[in-house]
Amino acid sequence: GDVLKIRPATVNDWASLYAWRNDPDTRAASTTTGEVALADHMKWLAAELRKDTPGLYVAYDAARDVVVGTGRLDVVNKSTREVSLTVDPAQRGHGYGVQIVAALALTLGADVTVLRAKVRTGNMASLRAFADNDYLPKSYTADGFVLLERAR
Repeated sequence: GDVLKIRPATVNDWASLYAWRNDPDTRAASTTTGEVALADHMKWLAAELRKDTPGLYVAYDAARDVVVGTGRLDVVNKSTREVSLTVDPAQRGHGYGVQIVAALALTLGADVTVLRAKVRTGNMASLRAFADNDYLPKSYTADGFVLLERAR
């Protein structure tokens, strides 16, 4: 099968998640572009890990034994999740984004019927990751994002 696996994040992933979050390209592509302070990151991570529905995952390439990125499933409502991802800057260009988006969908129960994403229109790698997983553009925001959606 696929060499890419995902697992729920733990507090031990804090350093990788923090480094990826503050990577300049990640920040440029994000909805919030400022650098995140470590204390704020740790508070956010603790809150994520306390959620009833696990939504924060770490992706790793089992064949290469390396952590390659992270994906998130945020609860919009009972039937809808918003998907986001970050690929480790050192691991970009290997198609991991496509695989992370696909793997996240496999964690969901049958009650989730709609998947959404919000991607900057210039973020070609992310747009491709979602397009390759059958997400379609639904609308565009004034501040330069496209809202994507996929029915399951």
